[in-house]
This record gives sequence, C-alpha cells and structure tokens, in this order.
Amino acid sequence: MLSEALSPDLKEASLSNEPMLKLSNLSLSYGDIKALKGVDLEVRRGECVSLIGSNGAGKTSLLKAITKLCASRFDALQFEGQDLSALASSDLVGLGLVMVPEGRGVFSRMTVLENLLMGAYVRADALSVQEDVERMMALFPRLRERVSHLAGYLSGGEQQMLSMARALMARPRMMLLDEPSMGLSPIMVEKIFEVIGQLRSQGMTILLVEQNAMRALEMADRGYVMDSGLITLEGPAQSLLHNPSVQAAYLGLGD
Repeated sequence: MLSEALSPDLKEASLSNEPMLKLSNLSLSYGDIKALKGVDLEVRRGECVSLIGSNGAGKTSLLKAITKLCASRFDALQFEGQDLSALASSDLVGLGLVMVPEGRGVFSRMTVLENLLMGAYVRADALSVQEDVERMMALFPRLRERVSHLAGYLSGGEQQMLSMARALMARPRMMLLDEPSMGLSPIMVEKIFEVIGQLRSQGMTILLVEQNAMRALEMADRGYVMDSGLITLEGPAQSLLHNPSVQAAYLGLGD
C-alpha cells in the first residue's frame, strides 16, 4: 500500500493551522521582466493547495523560487519554520521538500531502477531503500515492467510516474508538483490524480500547479489564483470552484 512508502510521521499527519511552507513578498525577475511581484502564500501541514492560472502567470517561476532554482527576493521563505535564504537547492531534499518538475526531468540515460535509487541519494538506510523500490513498483506497476529500460525510452506517462516515484523515494514531507498531467493521455491523467489523491489521504503536504484547474481544485483543500505574477484570488477550493470569475477564466464554464 502507498502508506507503507511514506514516513511514519506522515501517517499521523492531519490538517493544521501551522504553515509548513510560508512565502512573504516573494519577487523574481528575468532581466527586466518581473515574473513574480510580491507573492504571499502559505501551505499548512497536511494540506493540498492548488495554484492555478493561465500560461505565463508565474506558477512555475514560483516553484523554482521556492526550490532555490532561481534567485529571488522575499521578506520570508520558510519551510517548517526554517529560513531557506542561505540554503542551496540541493539542501532542500534533506529537509523533506521535493519537487516533481514540469517536463518530468528524468535521467534519460539511466534505467528506471537507477532513477529510483537516485531519488534516495540523501538516505543511508540501504535496506529500507530497497523496500521502497519495491513499494514504488507496486504503486506504479508499469515501472516494474520497465525496470531495466532506459528512462529516455519511456512514454510521457511512464516518465511522469517515474518522476513521482523518484521523488517519493526521498520520503518527503512536502511535494511540489508542477503540471503533472501535462501532455498525458486520459488514462495516464487518471492514474496520476489517483496517486495524488492517495498521497493527500495519507497526510502528504502538497502544492499542486496544474493546467487542469477543475481537477486541481477538486483535489485541493485551498487554492490560489495567479495572474501576471500576482495572487489575485485565494480561498477554500470549493469556493473557488463556484466563483464566477474563476469559472469563466479557468474552468470553461462562463458565458
């Protein structure tokens, strides 16, 4: 079962008012282009939070800023109360914060198994790592069938499964998911959202950036709407689902 692949503290996790991730006045520029313009955002422990918006709104830039892949300015950038300002991107996995990037990002010249083992590079518990490999194969049976194949030869859906499984191998406490359903077949989309739902039910804290705004909000506890580098709306996901402006702009339900 998926719960066996999660660390024990996650199994006991529940929704909390305590922010696990906190951003305050986060700004990011690419030369003269301001991609983020003072973003405030929180994700509480045990929550699934969806971030929706049109292409170019700044959603991926926000995830890159959080994971220190882009230089940014902020009043606060904290994970579990720890200031991330002096840390490098490579330090975050050890803290329990991982990202599944847009475009999968698998190691194409490595096998499926080697990719999974790379996800556990911060761990020293070799026996448990092997057990988690088996759990990932149970969670994603397609990966078992492809275990010795080079990742670069997998389909897009298989690469997305591998990317998520590799992230889970680190036994994170929070996952950032960047467009996990992009470019996938309907069957693969259902599988990916099924796994996200299982992660959510087992206590994983999730920040989900997703082009399918309706599915993202249906999955989430809360949501944020981003436009032109700004947060323009936020609130309970169900409220955003029934907000006329959100329906018209992002859900295809407007007049």
